[in-house]
Amino acid sequence: MAAIVVMSQTLTVAVQSAETGDWQRVCTCLRQWLAPQAHPSYQEQQQAIALALMVLTWGDFQERWEVAKLLPQLGKGVVPALIILLEDEDREPEARWFAGRVLGEFPEPRVIEVLIRLLQTSADEELQRIVAGALAQIGNRAIASLSAALTISDARPLAARSLAQIRHVAVIDPLSTLIHDPDPTVRHLAIEALASFQDPRVLPILQGALRDPAAVVRREALIGLGLRIHQMEEAAFVAMVAPCLEDWQLEVCQQAALTLGRLGSPAAVAAIAQVLTRPTTPIPLQKTLIRALGWQASEHSLRVLGGVLADLPLPLKIEALAVLGRIDVENLRYFGAQILVDYYQTYRDRALDPQIKQALTQAWGQLRDPVAIDPLVQLMGDVDVKVRLHAIAALKRFELPRTEA
Repeated sequence: MAAIVVMSQTLTVAVQSAETGDWQRVCTCLRQWLAPQAHPSYQEQQQAIALALMVLTWGDFQERWEVAKLLPQLGKGVVPALIILLEDEDREPEARWFAGRVLGEFPEPRVIEVLIRLLQTSADEELQRIVAGALAQIGNRAIASLSAALTISDARPLAARSLAQIRHVAVIDPLSTLIHDPDPTVRHLAIEALASFQDPRVLPILQGALRDPAAVVRREALIGLGLRIHQMEEAAFVAMVAPCLEDWQLEVCQQAALTLGRLGSPAAVAAIAQVLTRPTTPIPLQKTLIRALGWQASEHSLRVLGGVLADLPLPLKIEALAVLGRIDVENLRYFGAQILVDYYQTYRDRALDPQIKQALTQAWGQLRDPVAIDPLVQLMGDVDVKVRLHAIAALKRFELPRTEA
């Protein structure tokens, strides 16, 4: 009985605080009342709900934020009042936004019905986004209603966004209906969401999306295909992705390079190298192609990168040296360091640019393979002071054997 009295006193203080507009104090009292307690009476429960809704209606942003976290703890009894607040167009928009957020905690048919209706009819774009997020939070139970909303043109983009946030195989079929939508934003949402499912229905959709007129959709399809490199035969995968290196949009070409780099097979490496060495290939794409060769590092991809190194212009040489220096596969560190040593020994008598020498020392310092010690010692005597300093810094990263005194 004593516990109930304490709780009643807490709510009494909350009521007195509400009368003076001290909404922060009301939040504090509600938080205390919601602490582990005995079963509250129906009257107490209703009083607490009324107080919380007053804060949601009259409080500032921070007070509304705090009470919105408390409202779900008050149980399903808050739902009717939240629905009334959400649907009242004369209420302050921010209060309606918070009501919509909280309703996302209650996966009930009546809540879903109200949220879907507002998604379709509200002229408040921010409220529509809140409602879409609430439906996504409800998840599986909202899928059927959201799927039906896809047939309404004004509601389709936000319904698609809500479906895209629900990670359940049941959204695959409704999202698949959007891959030919007139709006490229909707198509992009659909492809991005579908790509997250390892489902056999998705692969042909991604393949088809490579021909989408919107670059953002083609790029998203390539990202999705990069997650499925083992779902197709290697030759078929390369034949499908390699033509995208010739896309008229740079961002698509770059993503195709990275997707092929994830595969890292000889055929994928050959396709990358062919475009890399082409004189008409723009430098930003060449940089991405170089990174792709180093992404899934193998002896073959590194050998190809080393083979084209001498023919690259200075900025790309430096990029290639940096990529070779970032090899993190232990048994390939020696291989990468040796490629750099071979390049240095071949061209050191031809007045290597100081920037190249600095890039070499940095790469060797990262790889820390003993094969680089001799050339680094040589570069300690270079005429360029920056090269000498870089060589010294690189050597300090090696664990050199100590000599006995």
